Amino acid sequence: MFPKLGDLSGPEYDRLTEKLFGADYLSRPVSGAGERAAVAERLRLAARAEKPLLAEATLWGTEPYRMEFAVYRAVNRLLAAGTESVQLGLSVTAGAEAAESEFRAVLKRAQAAAKRLKLPIANAELRRGSVQGFVMTATAAGSPARSENEGGRAADADRAEAGEARPAEAQAAERLSEPAEYKIVMTGYAGAEGTLELYHEREPELASLPKHFRKGVEELWETLDAGKAIRLGWRNGALFMTTYGDGGVFRGLWELGERLRLGMEVWLPDIPLRQQTVEACERFDVNPYQMRGGGSVLMVTAEPERLLAALWDAGVEAAEIGRLTADAARILKNQEEQRYLEPFRTDALAI
Repeated sequence: MFPKLGDLSGPEYDRLTEKLFGADYLSRPVSGAGERAAVAERLRLAARAEKPLLAEATLWGTEPYRMEFAVYRAVNRLLAAGTESVQLGLSVTAGAEAAESEFRAVLKRAQAAAKRLKLPIANAELRRGSVQGFVMTATAAGSPARSENEGGRAADADRAEAGEARPAEAQAAERLSEPAEYKIVMTGYAGAEGTLELYHEREPELASLPKHFRKGVEELWETLDAGKAIRLGWRNGALFMTTYGDGGVFRGLWELGERLRLGMEVWLPDIPLRQQTVEACERFDVNPYQMRGGGSVLMVTAEPERLLAALWDAGVEAAEIGRLTADAARILKNQEEQRYLEPFRTDALAI
C-alpha cells in the first residue's frame, strides 16, 4: 500500500494562510476570566468570521470509490462553516499510462455522490502525471446568498412574525451572553470511512463474518452525507461546528480545540462506534478513533438536550461526548483513567 496524501487543514492551514487573507487567529482566553465567559467569548469571535464560499478535499488512492469520500468531505466542510453548496468541481490526476476507463471509473463515483447530493458538477480537470494511483480533489462552491445560517434566520423570522419565536441571530446572541456550559455533540460514527476502506480492500480476511454483519457495513455509505445533521444542528442550538477526515475523531477534536483556542474534556466511551468498526479494528489492530471519519460532525452547543432531541427525532446518530474548557488541556477520560489528546498528523490506515 502506498502512503496517503494529506491536506493541510484546520488550525495548521489557518496559521499558514492568515497573513494572506488578513484573518485574525484567535488568541488564548484572557487570563483570569471566568471559564464560561472565556468560552463564550471564543465562540462569539468564531461566529463573526466570514463564511467561506469554497471548501475542498483531496484524497489519494488506487480505488475510484475514494472520490466519493472527497465529494462528501468537501460539501460537509462547507456546510459546517455555514454555507450551502451550489455546485461541485473535480480534479483528477492519474499516472502517465492511465486509460480512459480508469478516469471514467473515478468520475462515475463522483457523479453518484453528486446525484445523491442533488448538486451539479460544473467542471472536471483531468490530468496524467508522475503519480501512482489517483490524486482526487472535490471542490464545493457556495453562494453568499445561500448561507445555512441565513436560511435558519429567515425561517425563525417567519415564525417570529407569527408570535412563535425570535430570529435565530438574536437567540444565538442571547445564548452566548448567558452563563452556560458548552458541550460537544458528535453526529455520525467514528471511523466510518476507514471501516468502508477496510471491508473493501481486505474483504477476504473478513469473509468469515456473518453476511448480515457485513451488510451493515454498506449502510455506512449513507452516513457520509452529513447535510441533514448539519442543517438540524444550526437550527437547534449549535453555535460552532467542524467536520474531519484523515486522523479520525481524535484529530477532529484537536482541531476543534485549536480553532477555538480552548481546552476540553472528552468522554471516550460516549463516542459513537459501529460494531462493524470495532470488529474490523480488533482484527487488524487499528485504533478506530484515529481512523478516517468522514460524515461525522463535532458541534458545540449550550443546549445539548434540545440539539440531541432534534437529531434523534430525525433518525441521526448523535451523542454528547464532552465539554469545552477555558484552559489549554485537552483530556480524554475513560472511566477512572485519563490521558491527554495529542495533535495527530497521520491516519491509522496510512503507512
